[in-house]
Amino acid sequence: MTVYVGLLRGVNVGGKTKLPMADLRLLFGEIGFPGARTLLNSGNVVFDGGRKSIAALEPLFEVEADTRLGVKTDFFVRTASEIRAAIDNNPFPDMASKDPGHLVLMIMKKTPTADAAEALRAAIKGREEVAVAGERVAYVTY
Repeated sequence: MTVYVGLLRGVNVGGKTKLPMADLRLLFGEIGFPGARTLLNSGNVVFDGGRKSIAALEPLFEVEADTRLGVKTDFFVRTASEIRAAIDNNPFPDMASKDPGHLVLMIMKKTPTADAAEALRAAIKGREEVAVAGERVAYVTY
């Protein structure tokens, strides 16, 4: 059994793209993932993904959420161990302990190219920092 974490982009934020977590759990059960658990009203879901790959799960959830619930959003699926590795590989450990409210872990569909990461860094005019560390993960300090 592989435990997966599903992160939904932009649901239940600022009154837009509302998605009750009970509806999300029901959706997961209906499409073959019974026992899915959600956290508060976050749009985060933990589930047993069986033998399906992340590449198969993300588009499946996006299509089903749109079709069944009328919610258009991106799903970012990772194994629990991938989430743990992303936390452990944080290149800003001092920020994580001293000012965690200004550190963001961004889970992405694809790993940004080195050129794209450098272009973003070059565009920053303030104190923000960006680091790409690992696959499909970036860290931003504000």
